[in-house]
Amino acid sequence: MRGWDFANSPMPGRLRPDEKPLRMGMEHLLALREKNHASIPPVGSNERRPRTHKACKDNFLGKNHPSPRWLSVVILLLFITSLSAPASAQPRRAKGGSKGKSSSAPKDLEDKDGEDKTASEKELPPIEIKPMSEERRRRVEDLSGENVIGLETDHFLLYYSIGRVKVGSRAYDTKSGAKLYAARLEEAYRHCYELLLPAPGGSWRVRKHEIILLDTLSGYSNTARKLTGQAGSFGAYRYGDVSLFATFSRGNREIRSDHQLHEKVVHHVAHLLIQDYGLLNLDFPSWVSVGFAHLVENRIFRSNLFFCFTELPRPDSWKRGSWKKLIRKDLAKGKELSIADLMARPIDAMNYRDMAYAMSFVDFLIATDKKKFSYFVQQLKRNPDTKAALKSVYGWILGEMELEWKKHVPRSKVN
Repeated sequence: MRGWDFANSPMPGRLRPDEKPLRMGMEHLLALREKNHASIPPVGSNERRPRTHKACKDNFLGKNHPSPRWLSVVILLLFITSLSAPASAQPRRAKGGSKGKSSSAPKDLEDKDGEDKTASEKELPPIEIKPMSEERRRRVEDLSGENVIGLETDHFLLYYSIGRVKVGSRAYDTKSGAKLYAARLEEAYRHCYELLLPAPGGSWRVRKHEIILLDTLSGYSNTARKLTGQAGSFGAYRYGDVSLFATFSRGNREIRSDHQLHEKVVHHVAHLLIQDYGLLNLDFPSWVSVGFAHLVENRIFRSNLFFCFTELPRPDSWKRGSWKKLIRKDLAKGKELSIADLMARPIDAMNYRDMAYAMSFVDFLIATDKKKFSYFVQQLKRNPDTKAALKSVYGWILGEMELEWKKHVPRSKVN
């Protein structure tokens, strides 16, 4: 006997209390089947079937074939699959947050102002941190007059005396804060390494870069003047036989939170690393160094809050705005800054708009080909002629580079 005929067998309605269940008995079903089949022309007949809605159902399901039991099987399998789906596959809603978002950092490391966590505030891979030699540590401690903790990592020597650092609701004393910043320095190094070392032949000249983070202005000033010959109000550098950056925390107008101190350190470490990459050349183009430092800062923090002490122009609309959006507005108006004009700017004459374009050009060159960018930097260290290096490595003249850069700006991931 064939199965249930979905096309022609009426589904039972709501039964009255006094209606007997015999209505759905086997005899009733057989009678319905014989009645409906009697009105269908036999196979091979020339009689045309009426084009009714019922006939369309017949054509779809097939009167002379068994009813589609496979449909029930498929539905049953889909139902079982939905029940057995793992809970992790279902979207979760974070408590107190918007739909589809979840907290990526421990609650005790969240900033009070709700800023997104950087990679340094999440779980980091193990980093080897050990005490530096006592002789090195005592040298900076004697110059600064502060209690200095000296730590050594694979690529940095950290001198640290900042009294207290607060990350969200978690407080770090001098000892634990030194370990935190040692790990953060290695994180910044990894970002620079990914951008600068995909090509053979490139390397840093100095084995360990020295970072001095002191608590007070007086301690910083004494140390910076002795080790770098300068003591700018925001920080001091030294390139060459030593790669060194020094700054301070208490009383620094730029630094009001740990987030700001962290971002400042990353920006200046990026300057150190690109200046120390390959040969030493004090005439290395400013726009490449500035653009690289701001790009590393932007990739980690999605913002650009800090500038070198030689990069402090008058505040304008570009200082805190989204550089990507402002550049796109310039492009829409046909008022973009040319690479030729940017090349002519010394670092102490650059404004915030110049820095934004420097970052955008460096981002474009790296996105085009990381290996070529490494060769480009090495070429500029040998001969700081941007036009010659661009033609030699990328095969472009300045105008061709600008045309390709304009295509890249809408796709750029920088903020």
